[in-house]
Amino acid sequence: MADTGPFFSIIIPTFSEGSYLRETLESIKRQKFQDYEIIVSDFNSVDGTIQIAKEYGATVLNSTKAGASYARNFGALGSKGKFLVFLDADTTMWPDCLSVFKRETEIGTIAGFPLIEWATKNKFYEMFRAYIINPIYYLGAMLNSGLSYPCCCFYEKEAFLNTNGFDERTPIFSNFDLNKEVLKSGKLKLLTNAKCYTSDRRVQNFGLFSYCMTATYAFTLKVLKNKVLPLDFYEPVR
Repeated sequence: MADTGPFFSIIIPTFSEGSYLRETLESIKRQKFQDYEIIVSDFNSVDGTIQIAKEYGATVLNSTKAGASYARNFGALGSKGKFLVFLDADTTMWPDCLSVFKRETEIGTIAGFPLIEWATKNKFYEMFRAYIINPIYYLGAMLNSGLSYPCCCFYEKEAFLNTNGFDERTPIFSNFDLNKEVLKSGKLKLLTNAKCYTSDRRVQNFGLFSYCMTATYAFTLKVLKNKVLPLDFYEPVR
């Protein structure tokens, strides 16, 4: 019997994301490529998150543990698509994003992530992201280092399930080890013809200097020294 599942499973981890989720789901609704399912993997939301998800026809899975990484992995296990798209609840996609992902799968790409920008009106934040943070990620991708954004990325489901998934022990760089495993099967590709916007709420909450210091410390420990950061190192920002 032919496989009748969707091509993409879009998995969104949530914990009281009612302030952001609708805009994220609207960006999915506007996608030119429409063969997908939406899975909202939720942990005990106390706002309107679940109601908003159901408005858009999403399947809501009740995650049994806190943490975005666990919710992503949990959502993957309940998915039906051939490829998994992981999208944070505060991140929106350009309308052709899934179309770009689909074309990449047709030429053998098994994992990738688009250009990422902050959804901010602060011009200094925009410049900092564009000229400092993004080049680090993009160089990492080109060097096959395993470094990529977890807020919007896709993986071939079979390749993903052959790994340990997102690292549930750490709150940041949680797909670093995952990507290293995926790289054994194929290429992790930076897709410069697709773009997403993600919230700048964390840098707003921390302040730019504290955000930079925190991210640099985390990068040194996890990426350079391969040490596990405690889950409370990076508290959720709502």
